[in-house]
Amino acid sequence: MLKIIAGRILQAIPVILAIITLTFFMVRLSPGDPFSNEKISAETRARLNAHYGLDKPLWEQYAHYLAGLPFGDFGPAITHPGWTVGELIAERIPVSLELGGWALLVACTVGILAGLIASIKPNTVSDWLPMGFSMIGICLPTFVLGPLLVLFFGLYLEWFNVWGWILPQDRILPSTTLGLCYAAYIARLTRGSMVEVIKQDYIRTARAKGVPFYRIFSIHALRNALPPVLSFLGPAAAGLVSGSFVIETIFQIPGLGQMFVESALNNDHTILMGLTIFYGTLVIGFNLAVDILLTIINPKISNQQSRS
Repeated sequence: MLKIIAGRILQAIPVILAIITLTFFMVRLSPGDPFSNEKISAETRARLNAHYGLDKPLWEQYAHYLAGLPFGDFGPAITHPGWTVGELIAERIPVSLELGGWALLVACTVGILAGLIASIKPNTVSDWLPMGFSMIGICLPTFVLGPLLVLFFGLYLEWFNVWGWILPQDRILPSTTLGLCYAAYIARLTRGSMVEVIKQDYIRTARAKGVPFYRIFSIHALRNALPPVLSFLGPAAAGLVSGSFVIETIFQIPGLGQMFVESALNNDHTILMGLTIFYGTLVIGFNLAVDILLTIINPKISNQQSRS
């Protein structure tokens, strides 16, 4: 296990370095700067650029930025005077993680349940109905589904607030909107894996021995059908946390996604860099966690990876 973890970390280092390098130069070479939206004199702009080191050559800015990253220094938040990028991320990350966690719960509950129901009797009504319902997330993207839920449940029925992140019920509409997008993929993976596993010889043998169907379905088949779903949950979990830009904007949720959009509009280079690095590291971390979970469920994976 330790060998697998160490190997994943060593593989992640050049990936993160490539993300940092590409993002740094793409952001710095894009038109505009953090002071583009402010009406200031040329002298004041020059002093601000000198204060934040934006007047130095790009290679020098890049080297200075890399030197601070091992110590968790993402630089100052230029459009938020008195704040550092690390402080802003630490303040808003609980909101985005909570939103992503609830959305992942919705996606797994709806997706796995729909996939299991559909796999019991493939190519029948009990297969078409749950799979059709789970496809809502694919057919309706978040920027369409979110306003529809707000219009119906928030404005017409007045069951929920249409914006904010204060009351417990404020989590329902954003989490449902974000989670349904991934529920369809989880449902199709669950259904496909279960249909394949149910056809295996050991399942037929268990049926011939008189093992109850619920035991075959819930223990023998489900355990062997879950690895493809778990493999998808790594990038899905990272996508739920990092892909909440639209959701946080629609529902006015004070998380990282909303801050990313605001920073892009304000050309705040340091915040964009910090969030990109954070999201990239988060994706790698989720994938590593899924790999560890898969090796625990199926020790054969650990043996195969250690041999390779």
